[in-house]
Amino acid sequence: MKFNPIVISDAAAVALVIEDVKVAPPQTGEVRVQILFTALRLKVGCDPDHRN
Repeated sequence: MKFNPIVISDAAAVALVIEDVKVAPPQTGEVRVQILFTALRLKVGCDPDHRN
C-alpha cells in the first residue's frame, strides 16, 4: 500500500489538516484517478466577481 498526502476539512471555519493515508491498489472493476490540479476560491470582503 502507498501513503498519499490528503487535505482534510472536518467542519466549516476549521483549519485544513494535511494527513497521510494508505491507498490500496484498485480492485477488479475499479480504477484509480490521479487529480493533477485543483483550486479553492476564498471570498473575503467585497468581491467584484460575486453576483447574487
